[in-house]
Amino acid sequence: MHATNKRMRDPANARKTIPLPRPELKLRGTVIREVESYKYLGVMIDNKLRWGIQGKSAAAKATKWILLFRRLTRISTGTSANLMRRLYLGVAIPKMTYGADVWYTPPRLNIGKKRRQGSMTTLHELEKVQQIASLAINGAMRSTASDTLNAHANLLPMDLLLEKICFRGLMRACTLPDTHPLHDRIRDYSNNPARAQPTPLQNLLKIFNIAPEFIETITPPSDYRHTAMFS
Repeated sequence: MHATNKRMRDPANARKTIPLPRPELKLRGTVIREVESYKYLGVMIDNKLRWGIQGKSAAAKATKWILLFRRLTRISTGTSANLMRRLYLGVAIPKMTYGADVWYTPPRLNIGKKRRQGSMTTLHELEKVQQIASLAINGAMRSTASDTLNAHANLLPMDLLLEKICFRGLMRACTLPDTHPLHDRIRDYSNNPARAQPTPLQNLLKIFNIAPEFIETITPPSDYRHTAMFS
């Protein structure tokens, strides 16, 4: 997979652009087939580094699980709303937001811009998933407003939930000890921000305006003493 989002002028039409030519990869005379996306550590990486395929994949998996989740909410013999909410928070949310601090960019309205920039498409798809879940938890009508459903189910709106997850992941990275590979990298990102093609960590540092050098580092204990459970 050739990962780049750069394009070049189309020789046949100067008004259009086309992807850069991609060289073939041959191993012992065999041409390796190029793919548009690849799953690595549970995250779908696409050849344009825009994370659109990962967002669709997360929404599709969550939708499939939520439709099964909805079967438990029968009026007479179904699970209670409290247990359904705990099941949604404990299973569905981690399932569809795994690695969100890597592939999701919280939408922001930058100065001089009329539209918010960020993972808007992914946000709308995940909002639909949560709406199905909140309808099942509350047992409400389909025409009920999403903000009302979230309030009665005691759920954060999806945009705030994803922003919270990204902020928590960023703060966890900032507190890593100096023995971790990301310790120096995240501080270098903060002091030397990229002007073009910033990394996910650089995006989050800019959005939340965090200076890692002012965050306390947490060193995990290296000596664990095991005590007997029974005397």
